[in-house]
Amino acid sequence: MSHTKLSDISDTDNPYEVREAGEGRGMGCFATRDIKPGETVMITFSDLHVDDIDSFETKTNGLIELYEKSEESVRQGWDALFAHYETPKIKCYVRALEKQRPDGTYFTPEEVKKWLGVVLKFDSNNFGSDREDVAVLYPEASRFNHSCDPNLDWENSTYTERWVARANRHIATGEELTIAYTPPHEECETRKADLQKDWGFQCDCPKCTEGLDLYTTSLQRARDILYGLDGVRESRRYDHRRNDIQELADRCRIRTTLLKEIVDRTPEGEDHKWRARQYAMA
Repeated sequence: MSHTKLSDISDTDNPYEVREAGEGRGMGCFATRDIKPGETVMITFSDLHVDDIDSFETKTNGLIELYEKSEESVRQGWDALFAHYETPKIKCYVRALEKQRPDGTYFTPEEVKKWLGVVLKFDSNNFGSDREDVAVLYPEASRFNHSCDPNLDWENSTYTERWVARANRHIATGEELTIAYTPPHEECETRKADLQKDWGFQCDCPKCTEGLDLYTTSLQRARDILYGLDGVRESRRYDHRRNDIQELADRCRIRTTLLKEIVDRTPEGEDHKWRARQYAMA
C-alpha cells in the first residue's frame, strides 16, 4: 500500500454502516449517504504497532506483549478480525510459540492455538507505515474490504498514530467502501498472487475480471447522457489490464477527452454546469 504525508484534517461522522458483504466476503462497510470526492470517510487512532522484522520469535513475543497490555475493548476488536491460516509463515509462528518463554515456562497447546490466532490476525490486517519496518494494526480500518479499483485512498502516520481514509471518487448511497490491499498499479497476475498468498482469496473486482476502470467508465456514461447516446456506446469498456506507463498515459488521454466532451456539450448557465459535474461524478 502506498502512503502520503498526513494532512491536517477535521473529524468525520463516519458515513457508513458495517454489515454482511455477501458472496463469502464477510463483513464490509457500506455508504449510508452519498459521499463526495475528497470527503473524509474515517479517522481512527491506534498504538498497536511492532517492528515488522524477520525474527518470528521476536515478533511473536512483541505481539503477545502488545495484546496483553491493551485494554479489553481493544483486545475484543483484535479478536474479531479475520485471520488467514493458509500462510506459509504459520509453521514459523508455531515453532516460535512452542519455544520456552523468557520466564522458563511453555505455552500449552490451547495457548499456542490462542496466540497463533492473535498473531495471524495482526498479520492479516496490519498496515505499513511511514516508518521503515514498522507494522500497525488499526482494527476499525480493517473493516474495509479490498478492491483493485478502490473508492477510498488512505494515509497514516505512526507519529500521530492516526489513519485516515478519503473518497477518491463519488460514492453512492449503499455502495461498498473499499481500499486496496496491494498496490493497484501492479500487473493483474501479480496482484492476484499477492492476494492469494497473504489473504487467501482471488479478487473478482471489475478491474481484475474485465479490466474495467470505474471512473473512466463513469465519465463515458456522463458523456453519453449529455450527447443522448444511451444504448449506442453503452457496451464499450475501457480495458486497463496492462498497468504500464503507456497504459497510464492512455487512461489520462481518454479521461481528458471525455471531460472535454462533457464540458463542450454542456449548455451555458450555472444549472447546466452543476448537472455536468453531477454526471461526471455519477
